[in-house]
Amino acid sequence: MEIAVDGATAHVDDGPGAGQSAPAVLLVHRAGQAGVVWSEQVSALDSAGRRPLAVDLPGHGQSQGKPPASIADGADWCFRLLDALAVEAAAVAGFSTGALMALEMAARAPERVRSLALCGVAARMPVHPKLLGLAEANDPEAVELIGRWGHENPDLSAETIALMTSAGPGVVHAGLKSCDDYKTALDAAGCVACPTVLVLGEKDLMTPPEGAAPLADALTDARTVPPAGLRPHDDDRGVRAGIGGTAGSLLSESDGRCSKTTG
Repeated sequence: MEIAVDGATAHVDDGPGAGQSAPAVLLVHRAGQAGVVWSEQVSALDSAGRRPLAVDLPGHGQSQGKPPASIADGADWCFRLLDALAVEAAAVAGFSTGALMALEMAARAPERVRSLALCGVAARMPVHPKLLGLAEANDPEAVELIGRWGHENPDLSAETIALMTSAGPGVVHAGLKSCDDYKTALDAAGCVACPTVLVLGEKDLMTPPEGAAPLADALTDARTVPPAGLRPHDDDRGVRAGIGGTAGSLLSESDGRCSKTTG
């Protein structure tokens, strides 16, 4: 589906079955990727009677425009997308950069976010200056370094490589820089009132579980689910399976509450 946001075309995968009246679930990808990474969740949520909205952020995938220059800009754009779709409130799931945007959305407008799933996230997500420099120069080595630094296994999935290497000039850099610049995650978490689940990988080297602990503590109503052996940045198919078994249950029951537990 294509819809106009800010005078530019935005692409959204909304599944084949769910109607516009079904509870909406906004799915936000990470830097340099696109909504296609949520394909398994789109199918599962659609089958569960929800309205999945797997968006391509501006400048990503099939969406026009410049990539968001900050986490706040990305969150605001997502709200304008929901406005264009006539969606008053949604459950929101995000991965890495998208997780920070989802968090910011819930902090800025609690009445519009029913629940959150934050995947591959941490209270601070700094990016090495060398990686930022390579990404700014649109050097292909940037993607190679993401693989080398962000994984126990340095190889990214073929899908991830294709998406990140095909991103337009400046797209990967904009996403990485927005993560590096974002220093108010804990403040944002303190403003979140909705139920939240954090999906973490025990072997994730880019956003290790201990980095998310302060975030979980700052959230009012949260639980942390570390899938055993999962490295969220190693294989997007693997993390989607993890989300489907954990965060997906929260998103499919977005009116429920969850307690602050770990396990």
